[in-house]
Amino acid sequence: MGEFLCITSCRRMNPFAPVPGRNQMKRTLLVFALIGFDVKFAAEAKPEPLDEKVPAILAAKQQKYGTPGMVATVIRDGKIVNTYASGYADRENQSPITADTLIPAASLTKLVTAVLVVRQAEQGRLELNKAANDYLPAPMQIAGNDGKPSRATLAQLLTHTSGLPVSWKPIASEGDPVQTLEEYLSQNLKAKFAPGERIVYANDAFSLAGYLAGRAEGERFAEHATRVLLQPLRMHASTFVSPWELKNEKLSRAYGSLMSPGALSVHNDVTAALPAGGLITTAPELARFALMLLNGGELDGARILKKESVESLFKIQARPYPESLTGFGLGFGVNETPGRVIAWWDGGLAGVANRMILHPASRSGVVLLSNQSDNAASSEAANAIFELMVPHAPAAAYTPSADELLRFSGKYRFYDLIDPRLWFLRYFIDLTIEPTNGTLRYNSRFLRSGELLPLGSGRFRFVDSRLAGLEVLFDGNTVYMLDLTARRIPFLNSAGMIATYALITLAIFLYLFYRLLRAGFRRIFA
Repeated sequence: MGEFLCITSCRRMNPFAPVPGRNQMKRTLLVFALIGFDVKFAAEAKPEPLDEKVPAILAAKQQKYGTPGMVATVIRDGKIVNTYASGYADRENQSPITADTLIPAASLTKLVTAVLVVRQAEQGRLELNKAANDYLPAPMQIAGNDGKPSRATLAQLLTHTSGLPVSWKPIASEGDPVQTLEEYLSQNLKAKFAPGERIVYANDAFSLAGYLAGRAEGERFAEHATRVLLQPLRMHASTFVSPWELKNEKLSRAYGSLMSPGALSVHNDVTAALPAGGLITTAPELARFALMLLNGGELDGARILKKESVESLFKIQARPYPESLTGFGLGFGVNETPGRVIAWWDGGLAGVANRMILHPASRSGVVLLSNQSDNAASSEAANAIFELMVPHAPAAAYTPSADELLRFSGKYRFYDLIDPRLWFLRYFIDLTIEPTNGTLRYNSRFLRSGELLPLGSGRFRFVDSRLAGLEVLFDGNTVYMLDLTARRIPFLNSAGMIATYALITLAIFLYLFYRLLRAGFRRIFA
């Protein structure tokens, strides 16, 4: 690729528990076993050299996916040890990406919002288990799916279980009108599901939560987050100013859009959803935020949260399936995989793809930012770097039977992934799963394609793609993937049959139109 590569030294800076649910005793014992092994494994794992391997990982993923630039800051044993930058912030002008390149954090902003809300709960200004509507002014209150005011709690806003649907409306593309956060929220957002019914990724939920965090101290979200978080953590370059208004030569150019990675594009404006995705930052500065959490809520004398509050962020509070080892803490996705319990999340907008992975037991992690909207590249790269420090524990191989693989094969549809206003898009991203080489292969316009690693009966893991590292669990005709749920498509509802229905309908319409025209001409010329 002829890409620019640099390694920048940074100043040295500086857990989680199971959640009760169905089969509580079984899961509690399992997670305690995981935690015990996690600590032991982390202590015994042989450190891997980073300075040669990390740049090679970044270069390989850039070449694979065509990502112009990547920046990864590595935290190891409670210290920021290095920042690795590879490629270009501006490919056209050959400007290198560096440790101080500014990149929108996108949905990694949600982690900041979760911290701000938990801080207010810690100080008694908000209650996580109280209905959000109890704090919201009338124009901003959530309408429940039953037509009554929603009883979704603040905690449910932070675990994507509030019942609010996916919404892309507050994400503005070039030429779109821009609303303020307050203007957008003053529309009585409507829930699609009952609180706690299912996990559905909801930007609006975090926008409401962030608004309430600032309102609890009489401030707007951006000024509140800057005062109580960015300034104490010395994240001086980080900002909530729109990329359309930010006059800073350090801001990376954007490549690709939300639906199509590739060519030079324009950053999205998310002023109407600042708490869900509006932070612009650098990898080292966002790593200071991560290190504060790994250090129990404090960094360089600045206490942001109590240790117990940090633990609540990393504790699974919502699972897509009762037996799932993956779920949501507050803001964070949490994986209770054998040998290591991790907290993580991704971010993506036009020209942005990011991932943060934290391992509380060893106080290690990776913050990776990139300037192309292809989360496959950022997820795979961050995971590969993380593996150098906290590798998966050795596990007994599992070989699924041919009958088991056939049982999981088929076409599935994501019903809750798409903004309801754009419901028709769901028919273009169906998930196809087929048996191959003793495991399963998936293919989707949304997830790309790849193989699933078998872990146990009905349990697999994404090795690559934007969901790299995520657990996949099959139950009957449903596939669970944390905030993504796909259901098997009956043949009569398949995309092919829907196209057939459309063609038949069109043919009938054209025939009737022809008969109508013919009758009209007969009257005219009779």
